[in-house]
Amino acid sequence: MKIIWDRTFKTKRLIIRPFTQRDYNAWKRAHQNRLPKQNQFDSGPVPEKELTKIIFKKKIAGYREIAKKDSIYVYGIFDKQTGENLGGIDIFVMARFGFQWANLGYYINNQHCGNGYAKEAAKAGLRIGFKTLKLQRIEGATELDNYASIAVMKASGMKKECIRKKFYREKNRWIDMVVFIKLAT
Repeated sequence: MKIIWDRTFKTKRLIIRPFTQRDYNAWKRAHQNRLPKQNQFDSGPVPEKELTKIIFKKKIAGYREIAKKDSIYVYGIFDKQTGENLGGIDIFVMARFGFQWANLGYYINNQHCGNGYAKEAAKAGLRIGFKTLKLQRIEGATELDNYASIAVMKASGMKKECIRKKFYREKNRWIDMVVFIKLAT
């Protein structure tokens, strides 16, 4: 099955598509304009040394390579009116064959949080996963106290499935995660 993943998807306010070299300035501005760290789940500002054109070019090439391997699909989230880069989503294929299973990840640059962009992008990510990538099961996992991410998953139509104990390793410790799922209809 050949997957044509590198298309443009539109929602009411957003354009979701793979990053291209032409997105460098929008990507750099988005990261330069990040606010100081807002909470424990926010990474805050990105150091200027990590915002070079060379680094961005390598990221784009890496995204294309992992998509060709049907491993991870990375899309930028852009404002339909201004073209501003608001964040990104990724769809991490966990298993194919009889499973057709992936994890949906998303982020909104913190200067744009609270505007409903994550919810709109997550809904689009689910449609991309089911219709374009031909997945059967998409899940999202987050820390038990990441209430903003839990709210996004609920608002996008995902349902809580379980809590996975010591599911994810971060900062030299294993953490429990709450898992939400959506199945293809």
